[in-house]
Amino acid sequence: MKSPGKTIRWSKALLLGCALGLLFVFINLSVLNLMRSINLIGRNGVTLFQLSDEPVKRELTQVIGAQLAAFRKGDFAGAYDFAAEPFKARISPADFERMMKAGYPLIAHSRAVSFGMILDDGNRAVVTVGIRGESGRMVHYQYLLTHEPAGWRITGVTRITLRGTTV
Repeated sequence: MKSPGKTIRWSKALLLGCALGLLFVFINLSVLNLMRSINLIGRNGVTLFQLSDEPVKRELTQVIGAQLAAFRKGDFAGAYDFAAEPFKARISPADFERMMKAGYPLIAHSRAVSFGMILDDGNRAVVTVGIRGESGRMVHYQYLLTHEPAGWRITGVTRITLRGTTV
């Protein structure tokens, strides 16, 4: 006859395996839904964005880095130059400066930047950016960019919360 200790041990192992399996399924579904919500994967499962290759990564990070450098110098007009044309058609340079100072003070006065995942489809890009403010606190944003005849330009910025471990 089996001892009750072995049965309990096997039951615990089986329960743990099932729990880990369910956790794995939940995480995969959550990531898929997140990617759909930010338009990285279409409803039919086709990937709209892919990891950017090195030349595109360099172009995108240079644009974002140059805009942040302009902000650090207090050159809001220079930072405005990195905005996409449709954005510029809606917002004047003076409104842009007010918006950045009031709504995005961390970006307007950043001290350091780090780049995370960079995705593009050839015409649009999504770049995860960590920005360290004057206080030393790191905040993450997603920059949305579009490719125009003059090169990559910023169409929008959204603050995001990263959960879990980042690499």
